[in-house]
Amino acid sequence: MQKRIIISIIVILILIGGLFWWWEKRKPKTLADYIIVKETPEGKIVENTKEKISIKVPEDWRVSKELISSEKFSEEMKITKPFTKNGIENPALGSKFSVICYFNPSKESLKKWVQNQGYKNIKFITLYQKNMIRTEEKAIIAEDEEGNPIYGKDTLEVSYFFEKDDKICELYCGAAGPNYKEEIKKCEENIIKNFKF
Repeated sequence: MQKRIIISIIVILILIGGLFWWWEKRKPKTLADYIIVKETPEGKIVENTKEKISIKVPEDWRVSKELISSEKFSEEMKITKPFTKNGIENPALGSKFSVICYFNPSKESLKKWVQNQGYKNIKFITLYQKNMIRTEEKAIIAEDEEGNPIYGKDTLEVSYFFEKDDKICELYCGAAGPNYKEEIKKCEENIIKNFKF
């Protein structure tokens, strides 16, 4: 009799554990579940496990916990470096690196997709044995009364677009402030040396 009670309790515990496991597997994952920051001997690495892409974080940069998704893209992984003067950070200035993978339901070619986003300064390159498109433009900081863009004086945005699975991914570098050219150069060097997919 006692043996049956013990076996019944074990069976019930296994069923409860199985139901809990099934319920957890059923829950949709949040974007934060896919972004992992690892400390390694080489430095800090941020990885998007869903898209299977990662990059080393430069020493004086931070990984943003602000993860965004929308109907247009799956998620955005950000690394930022605020501009600091006299020990005070200015969030409007500084540098930003992000990885964004956009949905491409119409299966447009990489070139057509990039052109349809309004990029004009397009350069075809090969990086990591992958065909990419590099764009470079001043950052739009506002619009005038007619809706025309107003570009920032000390700003620059550089993007590397490439195809991955059924998406188009963008490696983005943006900088604003007095040393924006140097920051863009560092960001691009980091892409060239430390990006993995």
